[in-house]
Amino acid sequence: MTEMDDLKRQVEEATKRVQVWPDRDKDLAKLLPTEGVCTLCYLGGKKEQPQHDLIIMCPHPSALLVPYRWSDGRLRAGPRYMADKSTFFDVLRAVAEHYAGVNPAATAKWMRLHGAAQALLDACELAIPALSGFGDEAAALAALRSAVAEAKGEEVKS
Repeated sequence: MTEMDDLKRQVEEATKRVQVWPDRDKDLAKLLPTEGVCTLCYLGGKKEQPQHDLIIMCPHPSALLVPYRWSDGRLRAGPRYMADKSTFFDVLRAVAEHYAGVNPAATAKWMRLHGAAQALLDACELAIPALSGFGDEAAALAALRSAVAEAKGEEVKS
């Protein structure tokens, strides 16, 4: 069996699964609005609303992204994009940068703090037993210092 035959078989199997799916008419992606307005923007006094993106996150991990753009007095849905786990973080980062892009320094700070959060949690896990006298105090202090330096954006010393 060639690679093309195998690909064709996979597509045919997936098509059959969709055709027999009893709730396919209730698919969330199909039920999303094709047009609308943003209450937050409207109440904020924006007559012409800026681009909006709707992201539906799935624990797979994957995400459905629907861009809405202003047209004829409404936000109208554009093409829908699916981000699978290979592009999941890149898509979310790009969307976050787009919305926070008005202040790149704030975006960079948020990304840095988000990354440092796990290091701080790990350091705290080391510190708790050390404070009780049952852990390695030096390792806990080093981990805490490193996590704090990462949060501040300083060079992390090993």
